[in-house]
Amino acid sequence: AKLLATASKNIATLTRASVNLKRFQSEVREKVESAASAAEKIARKGGLSAEAVQALRREIMGIAT
Repeated sequence: AKLLATASKNIATLTRASVNLKRFQSEVREKVESAASAAEKIARKGGLSAEAVQALRREIMGIAT
């Protein structure tokens, strides 16, 4: 019974950790998307070519993958 209780507690801890990790990953993706959009606007305003802007965006978004 004690082993089962310990296993249950450990499973609950791992489940919470998994949920927290997924939440954190989602938040990071949102922040990176926002940063990529902001950088894209600045780059377009600064006169970068569409190709250069897309390359910049791909590099920034690569951080979140």
